[in-house]
Amino acid sequence: VGRSDIRARIPDLGPLETKKVAVVGAGAIGSAVAVHLGRAGVGHISLIDADVLEPGNLVRHAATFEGVGFLKAVAVARLVRMAAPYTEVMYNPAYVGGSRPHGEPDPLRQISQDLESYDLLIDASADRGTQRILAMVAREADLPYLSLEATNGAWGGLVAYIGRDSTWCQSCLEWFRQDQTIPDPAHSP
Repeated sequence: VGRSDIRARIPDLGPLETKKVAVVGAGAIGSAVAVHLGRAGVGHISLIDADVLEPGNLVRHAATFEGVGFLKAVAVARLVRMAAPYTEVMYNPAYVGGSRPHGEPDPLRQISQDLESYDLLIDASADRGTQRILAMVAREADLPYLSLEATNGAWGGLVAYIGRDSTWCQSCLEWFRQDQTIPDPAHSP
């Protein structure tokens, strides 16, 4: 099976072979998104997450029991490679915005430099502080930013896209959420 065989049914996805996407957060949403990006033919995916996959995560995670005990980014990279053998997958076990031991290098600085060659930053962290940081990094790198989150139980969620030429920003999104212009996603059936 070659690359052309995989793309035969949807040739319009061919241009994705040259695209580079970074996914921060390899949990429930990030794992599914990464696998589907690979299946769609994205040429390079970088997964950034320092959390470990635990058995309780499997109810909502794309990984299988074989990935338990590994970093989520490692487990998801393996899934992407199995689903999309022509997609280059890298992983970085970094906490974005989290504390680090004294003297340890700042992973955000390296991530920021790496992102300059990417086409899209997907934030699946579902953490407001991390979202602020990543939106700022994306703006500084002139990189489109896509934020994805779901409520516990996945009864609701939020998808926010801030493009290169957007007239609004992450602070606008936070303001609109605060004043309920954008209502909170559903938390129960």
